[in-house]
Amino acid sequence: MLEDAYWQIPVVPMRVQMGSADFPLADGSTDWNSVVENALALWNEQMDGMQFSWTVAGTGTPASEGDGVNSIQFSSTVYGDKFGPSVLAVTLMNSTGDEMNET
Repeated sequence: MLEDAYWQIPVVPMRVQMGSADFPLADGSTDWNSVVENALALWNEQMDGMQFSWTVAGTGTPASEGDGVNSIQFSSTVYGDKFGPSVLAVTLMNSTGDEMNET
């Protein structure tokens, strides 16, 4: 489902907290954070109207809906609510009117 909300700020901050990999990844990385950081950098090369910035946080750093922080993480729950075993990814979006403020 497409939403009408969009980022109205030039730089969208992201908190990356994916953690280390148990095996070498296909690109040679030893942790998932590096993969995400590379993907964000590649997106930034393609976008004119906005950019991503990011910080890396420890995997135990708590995240909560509505905290204004855009988090990228592995988890078996969505803010404590479990989801089914066949779910690959979940994206939550918060906006005020047409202004995106967290996803």
